[in-house]
Amino acid sequence: YEIKEKNVAKKVYYRGIIEFSNICSKDCYYCGIRKSNDNVNRFNMQEEEILESAKWCYENRYGSLVLQSGERMDEENTEYVEQLIRKIKKISNNKLGITLSLGEQSKETYERWYKAGAHRYLLRIESTNEELYNEIHPQDHSFQKRVRCLKDLKEVGYQVGTGVMIGLPNQTEEDLVNDIIKFKEWDIDMIGMGPYVIHKATTALQALNPIGRELGLKAGANILMPVITHKNYRKDYQLYEDKPCIDDNADECKSCLLKRVKTVGDEIMYDKWGDSLHWQKRGGIVMNFSGKELIQGEPDASSFPSGGLRETFEARGYTAWDITSPAFLREDNSGVTLYIPTAFVSYNGEALDKKVPLLRSMEAIEKQTLRVLRAIGNTTATRAITTVGAEQEYFLVDKEYYEKRSDLKLSGRTLFGKLPAKGQEMDDHYFGTIKERVADFMRELDYELWRVGVSSKTKHNEVAPNQFELASVYSSSNVATDQNQITMDTIRKVANRHDLVALLHEKPFAGINGSGKHNNWSIGTNDGQNLLEPGATPHENIQFFLFVAAVIKAVDTYAPFLRLSAGNAGNDHRLGANEAPPAIISIFLGNVLTDILDKIAEGKKLEETEGGILKLGTTSIPQFTKDLTDRNRTSPFAFTGNKFEFRMPASSQSIGGPNVILNTGVAEALSEIADRLEKAEDVKTEMKEIIKDFYNKHKRVVFNGDGYSEEWLVEAEKRGLPNLKTTVDALPEGITESVFELFGKHKVFSKEELISRYYAYSEAYSQQINIEAGLVIEMSNLQIFPAATAYAKKLADTIKSVKEISNEMNTSAQERVLKAVLDNMNGLKEKTLELERELVDAQNIKEEYEQAVAYKDKVLSKMEEVRIYADNLESLVEKAIWPFPTYEELLYNL
Repeated sequence: YEIKEKNVAKKVYYRGIIEFSNICSKDCYYCGIRKSNDNVNRFNMQEEEILESAKWCYENRYGSLVLQSGERMDEENTEYVEQLIRKIKKISNNKLGITLSLGEQSKETYERWYKAGAHRYLLRIESTNEELYNEIHPQDHSFQKRVRCLKDLKEVGYQVGTGVMIGLPNQTEEDLVNDIIKFKEWDIDMIGMGPYVIHKATTALQALNPIGRELGLKAGANILMPVITHKNYRKDYQLYEDKPCIDDNADECKSCLLKRVKTVGDEIMYDKWGDSLHWQKRGGIVMNFSGKELIQGEPDASSFPSGGLRETFEARGYTAWDITSPAFLREDNSGVTLYIPTAFVSYNGEALDKKVPLLRSMEAIEKQTLRVLRAIGNTTATRAITTVGAEQEYFLVDKEYYEKRSDLKLSGRTLFGKLPAKGQEMDDHYFGTIKERVADFMRELDYELWRVGVSSKTKHNEVAPNQFELASVYSSSNVATDQNQITMDTIRKVANRHDLVALLHEKPFAGINGSGKHNNWSIGTNDGQNLLEPGATPHENIQFFLFVAAVIKAVDTYAPFLRLSAGNAGNDHRLGANEAPPAIISIFLGNVLTDILDKIAEGKKLEETEGGILKLGTTSIPQFTKDLTDRNRTSPFAFTGNKFEFRMPASSQSIGGPNVILNTGVAEALSEIADRLEKAEDVKTEMKEIIKDFYNKHKRVVFNGDGYSEEWLVEAEKRGLPNLKTTVDALPEGITESVFELFGKHKVFSKEELISRYYAYSEAYSQQINIEAGLVIEMSNLQIFPAATAYAKKLADTIKSVKEISNEMNTSAQERVLKAVLDNMNGLKEKTLELERELVDAQNIKEEYEQAVAYKDKVLSKMEEVRIYADNLESLVEKAIWPFPTYEELLYNL
């Protein structure tokens, strides 16, 4: 017990046993269900009975279960077990660990069950002395085959358990010592030992002593395996006589075990798998492991989107450890996993991910920033790092309702649904308290993020019902990008534990606010400067305006590509709506900074303003507090005191893409500045000239007004600002000559890498709309139309019944509703058929971008036409008949 306490603590793990069949092909002499025992009533539990027991195990937080039966090696049984494992994983949300005790099988069968979700296997050998083994088994049972099966299980990746019976005829103490030695040689993860008693062969301690389990725990055991098989079957699965608890149900066993464990003083570890520490130290399925495998890996890259960079049959790809981003350990029910931030490239070195271009862009902007700083006299800064703070918006919905919406499950957004009577107009969610259930989720979310090094800081309600936001402490662009990916993954996982589902789609609900991701961006140096901090001295303020001018030039020049960086099919529904900036890129500076820059551009002398005298020259530059301006939530790119906030990115996307464009575009502007300063005779005068020149050429992009207004759309067009309303409109902007030149010059993207992204993003857009269109057709035909038909019949039957009583009774109200239902049903069916035709036409287009255009112009518009009739029907059909949860249920039930 002391050894147990030292190594695994005073902890006990449950593995509920489901004995689902006593049909066996083996004839082990000691076993009560051996095939020659004619006194046994053979049975196979029904699948629904097994799943019911598994669900009980999950709901009662057992953590793991054991599927046990007699040995069968036929394909029917193999397939049945494989599907059973998958279904158990599904109903338990992958939380239940699954152990198998199904005897000798082929290695292929073991692999199939392992891939389905089982990860532990019990295969008792009963004695490692081959002579003893043969004495308790018939001649057709092979000791060597048993040993080979144990080896196969280990090679597949299972945690392997085996064991022996103590007290076998002719067994010696030396045999038992050799058993232990042999288990060490075989590198066994789990060992079970139990008594053998003449005429009552058993491996269960409680069959010999009423407090046998307690004694076993005191002796060092840490696994209890209560039987959760339905008690109707227990009497027919007696491997030995007087098997205990065969008349108890699972609830009674649970209550009894709790008392027994408490008596010993151990703690039951609910919801934990209790994996073997030996297996964890061994590294799970990794048999031989070296540090080299962390630095470079070789995953299969054949199915990864390449946009034509290579043929599908070319499978080799490389991962490389990004040492600038922290690795971390994450613990869950599968054990403790080391997560290593990695870059992903093809065999020829082309970037297949967003990390490689991001790292390249960070090097590019660092190089040009240091050139500028050197030119203006800074000799202390040796590093320049772009920093980012990401704000993540998301929705939470109850899992019960989510599971009933195939559109949410498969596309991430609701493709049908009328607005409830109450929306977000009262702002009572935005300014209200966080609901207790959500607060509990947020507390655990913070804890899980902090555990892996993500410093989550701010959390609050957002405007829409059931919408929330989380913000983290700023990090370098690279680390912040990795941490935002971790944040999205963790939000989903923690939500699931609270029977919630996190929706990261940009517009999961039509007609109310969508979700974005605000990318707060700045540049810092290792001598303590934030280069976008206004500062307090003349020198620093000139420097500040110089870097602001570089940002203005970059954003204006590369606005189309910056728009593309925030593009996906989901964000197209959000941009330009009442909660997001329009698809027009503009910069908000605020009145104070704009006024200063206007005066600089016009060569005017600065005048006194509230708070002091503002001057510009070689002797003084105005001093500013951090909060120079109010925040402009309608601007896609706003200066917010000491950083720029890019509010356009999509909530589900990586922030890597937008930061690659920002970094590279600003690097190019800084490169031009450095070229001029390095040649200048009077650096300070040239700095002012650069500010003046850049601002005069690019001030069209500065707008401090209401970006949501119709007037701005007109004004932006007059200024010549691009308005790329959709991702498809923006895609060609990624393969222009100016883009090739920019990214080629700074070695961020090759021309081939840019073209590949053009095709990959076109394909991704088409795939998303294709999924959504298929769902619209399916839900229209199989859910909405049948529900409307049922309601129409109900109305018609009512009208008929009333008329049979008396023709004089007025049924005009029912008739009007019936007519409206039928009219909308006809419209629904007509538009669904049209959508089906448009979808087939789009699917037959081979060229990626042309296909994306067809999906945008033809398929998407038809989907909206179908929705009009469907949503009309929702407002007409009785709520009890409507086939899936409504917006009201999804948005107002937490």
